[in-house]
Amino acid sequence: MAKKLNINNIQQRKASTYSHLPVRTTVYFLIVSEGTKTEPNYFETFIGKRGSKVVSVNCKGRGKNTTQLIAEAKKIQEQDRKHGKVYDSVWIVFDKDNFPDDAFNNAIVTAPKEGIQVAWNNPSIELWYLLHLTDTTKELTPASCISEIEKIIKQNNKSFKYNKSSKDFKWLNKEENQHKAISRAKKLQQFKPEEAFAKQNPCTTVDKLVCQLTWEDEEFNNKISNKILE
Repeated sequence: MAKKLNINNIQQRKASTYSHLPVRTTVYFLIVSEGTKTEPNYFETFIGKRGSKVVSVNCKGRGKNTTQLIAEAKKIQEQDRKHGKVYDSVWIVFDKDNFPDDAFNNAIVTAPKEGIQVAWNNPSIELWYLLHLTDTTKELTPASCISEIEKIIKQNNKSFKYNKSSKDFKWLNKEENQHKAISRAKKLQQFKPEEAFAKQNPCTTVDKLVCQLTWEDEEFNNKISNKILE
């Protein structure tokens, strides 16, 4: 497990060593999602939680296809840069769902060349939620992911009904289950590595974004530490 970033310690080091320089206090994420409600609602839950004082999540649900998301992320970066905001980490988030295989695969390959990281789900974001609750390697559809989620949660909450538009994610029990989901996602990424991304079902890379948001990505932590000390 990566050593968590302690922004306060880094700020104190800079303040004592470079007292004449302003101390940076915010780390900016830009998360552009293909979903207009489900994904933005989920990632916005990280505001006010781990790293809340140092993370500003600009989460924009765009309802666009996978290839358009890259152009959208670049456009937002350029617009915000004119107003003095530079993002430390830029992500696009999208599901395989009903997108053509070529569009899905191309977006995953093309985005990193533009400095944009990708959190993709096959078949859907609900797979990431399901991994909080159980392990799975069987091929899934968005509907079957939801069905599995409801079946598990209803064991303790008979009235539970999954709602894609909900902002309440207490049923995920993130504090306890998030590390399980990360571990399970990493295993799935090794399950069919030789297959094209569109054929890797089930699979998700949302764990990589979550690790950055929760300061558990050591490489990212070092990058931010160096930026703050610049």
